[in-house]
Amino acid sequence: MNYEETIVNVYHRILLPFHYIQLNSWWYYKEIQDDFSEWTAPPDIFPDGLQVVHRRLENIPIAVHNHYWSYNTVYKQNYSFAVD
Repeated sequence: MNYEETIVNVYHRILLPFHYIQLNSWWYYKEIQDDFSEWTAPPDIFPDGLQVVHRRLENIPIAVHNHYWSYNTVYKQNYSFAVD
């Protein structure tokens, strides 16, 4: 069983009123110094992708966390970043 199946199964089996799920910094690819560049999960973590997990969790909000941004983040093309 992978993380995707585990999260979805727990959500549907324990019958608690989840208002959101938070994913810490364990689930995405990291660069050499553990810096973060893109919200993409390895296929052994979320084989169907995070969007499918979101749908399988009945579209409850998913909060995500990362340690720090990589200078090479793909998001700096669309959003303002202060790089030092």
